[in-house]
Amino acid sequence: LNKWNFVDKKVKIYQLLGEIYYKAKDLNREYYYYIKALEISYEHPNMKDRYKLILRLVYNCILTKKYQEAIRLCEFALSTQEDLTDRQKGIFHYNLALSYCYLEDYYAAIDHIIFAKYYIPCDSYQDMKKILLVEGVCNSEIKNYDGALRIYDKLLKIIEKDNNIEDICLTYLNILQIYMDINNKSKAIEYYNILSKHIDGIDENSPSLSKILYNLSDFYLYINDKEAVEKTLNNALFLANKHKNNVMFTQI
Repeated sequence: LNKWNFVDKKVKIYQLLGEIYYKAKDLNREYYYYIKALEISYEHPNMKDRYKLILRLVYNCILTKKYQEAIRLCEFALSTQEDLTDRQKGIFHYNLALSYCYLEDYYAAIDHIIFAKYYIPCDSYQDMKKILLVEGVCNSEIKNYDGALRIYDKLLKIIEKDNNIEDICLTYLNILQIYMDINNKSKAIEYYNILSKHIDGIDENSPSLSKILYNLSDFYLYINDKEAVEKTLNNALFLANKHKNNVMFTQI
C-alpha cells in the first residue's frame, strides 16, 4: 500500500482496523485508524458514504469525552457533505445535541434537537427514542420538569412497542430522578418499585446494566440506605469491569 496508491483500499483497511479496535474497546487506536481513513478518503474526491467515517469518529469522541471535537466533526459534516439525506442530517444534529448536553449547554442542545426532529421522520422509532431521551434530560436540567415528564411519557409509548427492557429502565430512571429533584418522595418510591420489576428482567450480560445500577444508587442515597448504595455500586463495578467499559468503570 505504500508502494502503490490504492486509495480506496487504504481507506477500507484503516476502516476495518478502526472496527477491530472498536470491538476490542481500544478507543484510542480506534480513533487513530478512523482519522487515518478520513484523511486518506480526501485523496478519493468522489468517495461515497464519507459521512459514515465522520460519524464513527463522532461516536468515539463522545465516548472519550472529547465533546468539542465531536461538535466540530458534526458541523464539518453538515457544511461539507452535500449528499447527506435528511435522516443523516438529523443524526448529526442529534449528536450535536448530545455533545452540548454533556457540556451542560442545554439550550444549545435543545436547538439541535429541534433540527433533529425536523429532519428525522416520526416513524423512525430507533432514532426518535434517542432524540426524546436527550430532550427529556435537557428539559429536566433546565427545571422544565412538567415538559420533561411529558417527553418521557411519549418516549415510554414508543419503547414499550418493542419491549426493550434496558431503554424502559433508563427512561424510568430519568423519571425517578425528576421526583428526587423536586423531593416528591412518595412518587420517587412509586417509580422505584416500577423500575425494580423491570431491572430483574435484564440479563446480566447486558452492557447497559452497569449504567442502570450506577444511576439506581442515587435513589438509595436519596433514601439514606448506604448499605444498598455500596452493594449496588459494587455490582455495577463488577459488570463494568466484565464488559471492559473503562468509562463506566471510572465513573463508578
